[in-house]
Amino acid sequence: MINNLSKEERKTHVIPSTLLSLFGFFPVGIFALKYALEAKRHYKMGNISDAKKATLKAKKLITIGLLITVVIYLLGAVGWVYLFLDSQEEAIQPIKTHITEVKE
Repeated sequence: MINNLSKEERKTHVIPSTLLSLFGFFPVGIFALKYALEAKRHYKMGNISDAKKATLKAKKLITIGLLITVVIYLLGAVGWVYLFLDSQEEAIQPIKTHITEVKE
């Protein structure tokens, strides 16, 4: 069957869903990849309406996965900063104690 859809109209989001699976929130990325590959299969068979539905599901899951990934990375960064500052406070505490004793 001849498809006269442009490459932009046949976008299946396989690469973004693969990247999300590898570097983002894995559980959502796997389902996004499943729908992206399903869309690719539907386009090859010429079933455009089902392909577009699967592409839309993949796109939604990619968006959700990216949001979850950003939240997780931000929480991780905040946690690391907190741990770093807390360890610095513990390292400085003996110096502060010594300075206070010298002043007295």
